[in-house]
Amino acid sequence: MDTTISSAARAYGEALQRAAGATASEDDAPAGKAKGASFADFVRVAVSEPIAAVHKGEQMTAAAAAGKADLAEVAMAVTNAEMAIETVTAVRDRVVSAYQEIMRMPI
Repeated sequence: MDTTISSAARAYGEALQRAAGATASEDDAPAGKAKGASFADFVRVAVSEPIAAVHKGEQMTAAAAAGKADLAEVAMAVTNAEMAIETVTAVRDRVVSAYQEIMRMPI
C-alpha cells in the first residue's frame, strides 16, 4: 500500500470532519479548551469505523448461515472487515515504529 503525504493529509482531514460531526457542538466546549474536533475524537472515530466493519461482517456471516443473506453481500462485508483489520494493524505498526525511533533519539 503506497501512501503519499497528500493522501494521508486528506484522509486525516476527512476523519477530523467526521469526528467533528460526532462530537457535541462547539458552544458546549469547556472554557480554556480549544473548540472543534480533538485528537481524542479523531481516534475514537477512527477506531469505531473498523469495529463497525467487523461487526457487520459477523452479522452478514450469521445471516448467510441462516440462509437470509446473499453470498455477494457476505463476501463484500467480510472483505471490508478484513481490509479494516489490515489497515488498523498497519497503522499500529507504524505508530510503534515511530515510538521506537523517538525513544532511540539522544536527548
